[in-house]
Amino acid sequence: MTITDLGGIGKTQLALRYAYDYREAFHAIFWINAGSQTKLSEGFSAISRCVSSRSLAEHHYGHTIDICKTLHWLSTTKKSWLLVFDNADDPRDLSQC
Repeated sequence: MTITDLGGIGKTQLALRYAYDYREAFHAIFWINAGSQTKLSEGFSAISRCVSSRSLAEHHYGHTIDICKTLHWLSTTKKSWLLVFDNADDPRDLSQC
């Protein structure tokens, strides 16, 4: 699901409410500030440190690899999760992998 519109109309609050209301449906909820490439990379690095996956932890060579490896791990895990990108002005910035 994607929520887009002008800034300041409550998209973050709507996503927060959704995450709160449906928190029982997910094993984990990850919230990433995508306002800059640095913050996006930091968010994915934090996720990769939080999950207990040896195969994921072994691939910390650089920011792009952290993002790609984390996305791959998330897409192949059998657990249900929610990934929220906050402040993502251009969705193309999120499609590195």
